[in-house]
Amino acid sequence: MKAKKGFILTTTLAIITILTIAGAIGLYIVTKETRVTVDTSDSIKALKAAESGVEIAIIKLKNRLITSFPYSFSGTIGNATYTVTLDVNGNSFIIDSKGKKNDAERRIVASVEKKGSTFFPFSINGELRINRFHNKGRSRSWTDAQLGVKSISEELKKAFEESAFTVRVDPSGFDFPKASNIDISPEKYCSDVELSKDKNLTLSDLKELLKNKSGTVFICGKNISIEGIGSENALDFDADLFIVAKENVTISSELKFTGNKQSDNSADNLSFIAGGQIIFNSNAGIDFSGSQEGYNILLYAQKGIESTSSNNLIKISGNQNTEYTSNVFIITPETVRTKGNLIFEPSTTKKDVNFLIWADKGIESEQGGFKITGNSGNTFDNNERNFSILVSNGNVNLNFWFFAGQEQRSGLSYDEIKYYCEEDTTIPSFYKNIYCQLKDMIDGRDSKTFEIKSWKIY
Repeated sequence: MKAKKGFILTTTLAIITILTIAGAIGLYIVTKETRVTVDTSDSIKALKAAESGVEIAIIKLKNRLITSFPYSFSGTIGNATYTVTLDVNGNSFIIDSKGKKNDAERRIVASVEKKGSTFFPFSINGELRINRFHNKGRSRSWTDAQLGVKSISEELKKAFEESAFTVRVDPSGFDFPKASNIDISPEKYCSDVELSKDKNLTLSDLKELLKNKSGTVFICGKNISIEGIGSENALDFDADLFIVAKENVTISSELKFTGNKQSDNSADNLSFIAGGQIIFNSNAGIDFSGSQEGYNILLYAQKGIESTSSNNLIKISGNQNTEYTSNVFIITPETVRTKGNLIFEPSTTKKDVNFLIWADKGIESEQGGFKITGNSGNTFDNNERNFSILVSNGNVNLNFWFFAGQEQRSGLSYDEIKYYCEEDTTIPSFYKNIYCQLKDMIDGRDSKTFEIKSWKIY
């Protein structure tokens, strides 16, 4: 009996011991799991804090709140904290964000860049149509010739490729630089009083206004109309001429500008700026000749450039005999529509000549297009005709693409745009600034969109 009671006691004590051990083990496991759960929760919160630090850093970059680097800041989100350091590496911003919750620490290192615009020398975010493609003469193989286009026929694509173009077709479209973002307006150059009255001028009137004038001359008005009659329509001017209208500039005959400054032998500069349209009526056009020291020509209209004339929109003839880079700009946030040629250029040049046609909503040339028949003189290998067409949201329809001269043909590349902005010493600052604004758009300097290039979690 005693043995039986002893066995029962021993068994009971064993069970109690086993239960005690099991309870202790269970308590340990529960405690450990609870601790792991807490640690995991803290780690997640620390990671979220680090992510918030990166997001806040990008917001600061977008809003240009950071003016020098390296730059650091810290903050709290919930019960977690973040500490962020930003620095610059080339074109990238390096964001190092550390999040902390209790003993848990997480870190994110992100590399971000401003998103710039896509750029090709020939950038057409629409359809390109050319009825007659003629690429003959001395230089049939283009250099720096890239074409980005939304739609193009196989026949025309082949014609460009046979002229040494690289053609990229993307039906989904592109994000090209926009002329609507360029900073040119009548109010920058003329007072409200000057822009409040209409002006009707002949070239004889212009001759009187420019008589014995040098430097820069601004002719301002609400609406400005200009015409030339008979022998009077040839203007030899010694100043940089700006025709600036708050609304429209209307040209009603062919205007002949002979240039050839006598005062300082610098390039001839001629600009038309309109807050409305630049309108060329029947038989109108600009004939620019004899500019031996180089030239800079601008047509800028906020609401479009329209020509019902069969004449050339711009004709450039004569000789360019010195070391000044020449530039022709046709720019509008709207559409360029012409009946005749956009550009007719039969001149002789001995330095680079650049043509930038930038029209956000398209280019239409009913009976014309480009007619380039000039030559590069004896320095053929050292200078180029650089061309660029930029259309951010529209089509380009040309009757012909006619290149038959003795010039070196090239696309206006990004490297050249950068050079003309930053290094060329022969282009006046007003025209250089056009290149600089275009460069900034390509670089994304003023962009508020950032791309994440890398994202590492520690």
